[in-house]
Amino acid sequence: MLAPARIIEFDLKLNKREWSYWDYNFSDTDDSIDEQTAVEETLRLFKSAVSKQMVADVDVGSYLSGGIDSGSITAIASSKVKRLRTFTCGFDMSSTTGREANFDERRDAELMASLFKTEHYEQVLNSSDLSWAVPKLVWHLEDLRVGMSYPNFYIAGLASKFVKVCLSGAGGDELYGGYPWRYYRVGNSINQEQYFSEYYSFWQRLVKDEDKNSF
Repeated sequence: MLAPARIIEFDLKLNKREWSYWDYNFSDTDDSIDEQTAVEETLRLFKSAVSKQMVADVDVGSYLSGGIDSGSITAIASSKVKRLRTFTCGFDMSSTTGREANFDERRDAELMASLFKTEHYEQVLNSSDLSWAVPKLVWHLEDLRVGMSYPNFYIAGLASKFVKVCLSGAGGDELYGGYPWRYYRVGNSINQEQYFSEYYSFWQRLVKDEDKNSF
């Protein structure tokens, strides 16, 4: 439950010390290489990273959400094996409208599976699947939070019927700033406090902050 790159240390008297062992200074400009070299080196490192994860004595598959992150991994991984197995978790969209209708990426995943000639499997979730999975998720996570953990729970179950190892694109969006619809709301923040305040106010909540103590 620690924030990224942080350590908490307790002594024998339970005095606590917390600090960050790493942070990136975005104010420093790195001019050691030009943009084209950086692009080529990023691609080289990416291919190398995926290839290293393919070294296994069991079958390796890949999650395929339809996004750039898992799609890029699948593109590299499918060139390493004759018939890569890919797995997608979709949602029953029969009763959704507006922006939520874009949450189901099965069509995009199927197009990528066709392009990379993978052996593709998908699972469709409906609203009752969340309520059924919550007790299991809370037991495993030891924390009452859901997010993407519940579709991950189901897609891992599907993948386990075919492979022992599954590559995932989780973290790709965070690494490359892939959520512009989130960040444009905090683009004018002048300090960390304002950033967190504006970012926090963007999200909807089932329970208001002022009502939490009585909830």
